[in-house]
Amino acid sequence: MPLTPKEIGSIYSDLLSAVRAEKNSRRIRKLDPKFYRNVVEAMKSLEEESIRQAPVNIDEYIAIKQRISQFEREFRSFFQLRFSKILRLSLYEMEEEVANLTEQEKEFLPRVRSLVKEEMGVLTQKEEPKKTQGPSPVAEAQELPQPAARAEKPPQDEYVLVRIIGDQPPIAMPERNYFFRDNDMAHVPRKFADLLVKRKIASIVETH
Repeated sequence: MPLTPKEIGSIYSDLLSAVRAEKNSRRIRKLDPKFYRNVVEAMKSLEEESIRQAPVNIDEYIAIKQRISQFEREFRSFFQLRFSKILRLSLYEMEEEVANLTEQEKEFLPRVRSLVKEEMGVLTQKEEPKKTQGPSPVAEAQELPQPAARAEKPPQDEYVLVRIIGDQPPIAMPERNYFFRDNDMAHVPRKFADLLVKRKIASIVETH
């Protein structure tokens, strides 16, 4: 069940508080066990709402996408701060701080420790670096770029041709992202074209 705007706002406040706490402490602080799950649920709810709003309200859709970007930016800051401390735990035995990790963090700490130990062995020439097997000739052949297919005009009953009015910020839609400049002409889905016209972002070009 999607979260309410109030619940999403509360989770965002908790995220901001977590970022500040990580900045102000050199030690790993104890997190709410549901912290990561709450952030994921909030972003998932926002993404679902953006999909619902895309066909009916482009302004609300863009506002929700901006909200998602705020969540992603703050979570990235939080994780960078948090992970740097977890990396320190992989070098030193500090069990009192390990106790403050969430269950998810405790699961990947041994993997981080193993990787650090392996790299230290390589640097001190105690171990040979692991060689990664290169792609087989067959795999390389499959990855060669294929000739571009001839562009075909989208079906007229699904897409319409529009002319863009003024430079526009990037617009993310479920099917793709759009980057429009003044006087650009593009075939877009009929419902999306109607929204652009309604917002005075574009005009429909009649083709016969």
